[in-house]
Amino acid sequence: MLEYPNVSHNDLTNLPALPAGLQSLNASDNRLASLPEVLSPALQHLDVSDNQSLNVPEVLPAALLSLDVSHNQLTSLPENLPAMLHALAVSGNQSTSLPEALPPGLVLLDAGHNQLTSLSEDLLTQLGVRASIDLSGNPLREQVLTNLDSILNAENYVGPAVRLPDNDASEPSSADDEQDVSLTEKVADWLGGNPRDGDREVLAARRTSAEEPGAQEYALFLGKLLESVNSDNQRIPKRPGSIL
Repeated sequence: MLEYPNVSHNDLTNLPALPAGLQSLNASDNRLASLPEVLSPALQHLDVSDNQSLNVPEVLPAALLSLDVSHNQLTSLPENLPAMLHALAVSGNQSTSLPEALPPGLVLLDAGHNQLTSLSEDLLTQLGVRASIDLSGNPLREQVLTNLDSILNAENYVGPAVRLPDNDASEPSSADDEQDVSLTEKVADWLGGNPRDGDREVLAARRTSAEEPGAQEYALFLGKLLESVNSDNQRIPKRPGSIL
């Protein structure tokens, strides 16, 4: 049974029939306008970036860990994202807002180069200290930027690392996409290079699965998001004031 199909770069306008046990799907760089309303419940990794004008189903598989819908002219995202989602790439769309509630385990959020002008008041408190958020290239209101800057530069506060818009912001490069990427290395970077005791189990599991089909696509996805994270490792408070 084919569980890790790669149908990218095929000029597809519709997806072919997909197996029920599908765990990973790379359908990037096609001309898809929509996805099936019902996807495999076993699906963990989905890359449908760089399609023409994609509509994302309101209900996504509960097992989904990574989702890349970058560059699809999306104006909104499903309000109820899968609770297990760890990595979400929505850059290069036309979204004016993010879902009010984000998955509690989300550690990588690339929302760069959209049309965000404001943010949910509790956006920064929903994600853990190891999470990273890219907001570059968005027309955030001046007051929002001022509040964020104040929060990020507050001493002795911890929280997600955030990349803010600036005058020199540009799209993250995909030049490294063809390089061989180790999933274990990417997850180690994601964990900050100094995993806690609980994290070692995650790394061990990733080492076990690093040679499996679909692992390379997931590693590339993590790498693409990690490239967009602020290298200054700025931190924000767990209980910030309003950023609206």
